[in-house]
Amino acid sequence: MAVISQPDLTEVGTLLTSLPDEVTITNPLLLAGFVAVLGSIAVILVAKLVLYSQMELIAAAMMTRHVPGPRVIQLGGGTREIFYYPKGTQAISIVGEDINRGLLEQGGIQAGFPVKAYSQAITNLSFAASSSVDCVVALGSLGTLKDEQQRQLLLTEVIRVLKPGCPFVFIEQLNGSGGLDGLLRKAVGVSTSKTQGVTKATIDGLKDVKGFGYVQYDVALEQTDPHAVGVAFKGSAIQAAAGDAISAGKRGKGAKSNSQGFR
Repeated sequence: MAVISQPDLTEVGTLLTSLPDEVTITNPLLLAGFVAVLGSIAVILVAKLVLYSQMELIAAAMMTRHVPGPRVIQLGGGTREIFYYPKGTQAISIVGEDINRGLLEQGGIQAGFPVKAYSQAITNLSFAASSSVDCVVALGSLGTLKDEQQRQLLLTEVIRVLKPGCPFVFIEQLNGSGGLDGLLRKAVGVSTSKTQGVTKATIDGLKDVKGFGYVQYDVALEQTDPHAVGVAFKGSAIQAAAGDAISAGKRGKGAKSNSQGFR
């Protein structure tokens, strides 16, 4: 186990006392404003960390509950998501242009799942035959695509590779919805998000995509860090029955609406 040594505070003090006088803030109003901005940023970053943990729990629940079969394609994400898959998973293909193939495949060994990583555009799923995959999982992937044409290309590929009645599970950050990331952008002009996010209209549009027979989603953490969390099933008679069963089950449990489904 690595031992982390305590910092030498005398060196820190020496460094601070050696700073030139020109960097000293002498205006009390300016100093107060500077401290206030730093404090606000710190609060936002801590809150983002808490929300990140909540989103990880949501992602784990979605992937555990809605991945139905042994073969999965994951669009984006990292090693931690590999550990969220149910025990029946037998093969995971992870696709992304900026992924670390060696790290992901090593993570698969540790999780007990065979992982094959593809360093390529997520719109290119040519390695998978048509109707051969039990689930496609998108972890912020739609938000990385720069235009609607690319998103449609991706969805066409997703529908092609999915078996009839199998799900496309998605977790996407919603842009234009404020939240803590919006506050941080206003405060200092930076974002903690790695994706551009998608609009709610884009997610609603999944219901009109030819090939999806049943789509359901919720907005998680709506007031603080809004994400669209849901599933879209490739159309088939089996899928339609499954969708009806899900809806009937929610009504039987007294669910208020779909907007409460994934919280």
